[in-house]
Amino acid sequence: MKRIFYLILFIIIIPLSGYSLRLDVGGNIGFGFGTVDANGTNQNLKTHFGLGGNAELYFLKFLSVDLGLRYQIKGASLSGNSLALQYLEIPMLFRFYFYKGFWVGAGTYLGIHIHGNYPGDNTYSSADSGFLFGVGEKFALNEKENLYLTANFIMGYGLKNVLTSLNGTYYNRTYMINFGLMAKLF
Repeated sequence: MKRIFYLILFIIIIPLSGYSLRLDVGGNIGFGFGTVDANGTNQNLKTHFGLGGNAELYFLKFLSVDLGLRYQIKGASLSGNSLALQYLEIPMLFRFYFYKGFWVGAGTYLGIHIHGNYPGDNTYSSADSGFLFGVGEKFALNEKENLYLTANFIMGYGLKNVLTSLNGTYYNRTYMINFGLMAKLF
């Protein structure tokens, strides 16, 4: 009952705030480092990249939700062997803007496993999920402020065992730097 009350309150407050909704869309590419938390210890870092698109819906001038679709490679070096996991990832990040285009955010992601590569006969989890934390900046490229350059740092903290055939638990950890372009739709 409380959830319904807060949802109704939120829906009522947004129009009364005097701010109309705004939608920005764009694409980004990133590189970073990944590791796997194997039984409580981080393995050697491995470089990886991601590529995708996103839509950012502003509820207020300082609050937005960013939804995306990304091709993401994750993994680590385990016992001298390379673990490479490929995902189609759906991130959702709530962003709080503080000063002009600077933001801090937190959210979650769901990654659908596409392909895995590790020596031996292994079984991979069909999905990965976890938390996202990040900071970034959005720079206006023109006077009308309808085209932006974005730069951000995102940390992913996986909560699902991704390598199920080996003894123990293996959780993805990622550290990404992304760059992209966004355009204001309305």
